Amino acid sequence: MIKRFGPNGEVYSTVIEFGRTIYVDQPPLEIIKKSMLKFGQEFNGAMKAARMLLEIKQTPPLQISGYHKLYWIATEKYTNDGCVFIAMHQIANVERCAGRRKTIVQFKNGHELEVGISLLHLKRKIESAKELQSQVEGCLNEEKHPIKYSGVSIVREEARSIYCIIEKPKFQDIEK
Repeated sequence: MIKRFGPNGEVYSTVIEFGRTIYVDQPPLEIIKKSMLKFGQEFNGAMKAARMLLEIKQTPPLQISGYHKLYWIATEKYTNDGCVFIAMHQIANVERCAGRRKTIVQFKNGHELEVGISLLHLKRKIESAKELQSQVEGCLNEEKHPIKYSGVSIVREEARSIYCIIEKPKFQDIEK
């Protein structure tokens, strides 16, 4: 999703999908926020959760829907005019573009998009999104992916269909 401006300064989005381009009369961030609400997520809460799980302060990737495995990457701060939102699951390849801070994103549908971010920085953002997905899915199955943060969580015990409270040791990284 790319933020665009009309001739009178109105903001709209260019959304590139399989085989078509759609123009939406809403800014990309508004589409992201409304989509998150549709799937039971809240933008500020999702940002806070991603920052906690990834232990980062900069712009985190966003989980739009864990159930649908929709994780999106912002090329820069969400509110910047040049910010492009990219669906992680649609990226086929990324490669350096002529120019210092430019990268070509190749999508699974064959479309290519030049974005104003260095190849290294974009690769880091993709890895962060993959790590977020791993962390979120790991919370569903602690045996395979132990939760890295400390504190108290509510979990469901599948065998008995009940809920219980678990407490992780503080300041200890749990590894198996």
